[in-house]
Amino acid sequence: MALPDFVANVNSFESTSIRNHFLADLQKQAELLLDSLDGRLSISPDGSLVAWFGHPKAHLDDADRAAYFAQFMSEWMKRYAEKTFFVDWQD
Repeated sequence: MALPDFVANVNSFESTSIRNHFLADLQKQAELLLDSLDGRLSISPDGSLVAWFGHPKAHLDDADRAAYFAQFMSEWMKRYAEKTFFVDWQD
């Protein structure tokens, strides 16, 4: 999933604050969704999120859960950008 421009292009204190707020909201949303899907989340030192399914407990539909998570989070980022910053999202 690609991050929106307002997150990827940080060049001032204001844009850094916006990015940090967005990433905190993204992390909260990911944690809530992964908890309901029985997935796990790891946050790397640079702030990137890694989600996985199937460990330590596997399900027959782990691939479906991962695909649903990716689609949901992509749409969530799009709605967040449109609602918060009135950004016209480009796919």
